[in-house]
Amino acid sequence: MVFADGFAAILAPMTFPAPPMCAAKLGLTPVRDDLYFALIGPSGRLGFQDLLPPPGGAALVTQLHALTRAWHPDLRSLLGRAEPASLVALPIRDAAPLDARTWPEGVTFLGDAIHVMSPAGGLGANTAFADAAQLSARLGAVAAGRASLSEALAAYADDLRRRATAAVRASAEAATIPFASAPIWPTAT
Repeated sequence: MVFADGFAAILAPMTFPAPPMCAAKLGLTPVRDDLYFALIGPSGRLGFQDLLPPPGGAALVTQLHALTRAWHPDLRSLLGRAEPASLVALPIRDAAPLDARTWPEGVTFLGDAIHVMSPAGGLGANTAFADAAQLSARLGAVAAGRASLSEALAAYADDLRRRATAAVRASAEAATIPFASAPIWPTAT
């Protein structure tokens, strides 16, 4: 992770082992090793206002070079090797707080269908796993005759609203850390 002026960059090698012998028989295309990188920050700081440029456009290449012009030449060279067609600007959005008063009757949600959040807190998948575990337990109680379906789904929805709201909030707070003007963590003196 690179902390820049009002934004951050994440770089990670994407390495793939040799495909299994059966991959060709299944029609799977081998995937080559690659370097993943993302520049993350407020849209205004990244040079985008209301409208994001189209994927793979020259505007993204130009903006990548502008944002990294003061970086070390080796790092700039690495990012400069990106295939322009692979560049894309995407907004990161968080779900609104879940409200019991607006919960649609007869609908059950889990995962990103109800609590999409920034990847900054690393909570999205874990929250979805907790959703699945809770929903499974509630449906298991129905199957065992310990609860009605409507009771089980209502209890699940209450638990989901509490957990998801906390996870989305924590994720949103974690997303602000790379852009803070002062260090969030203690520094050695």
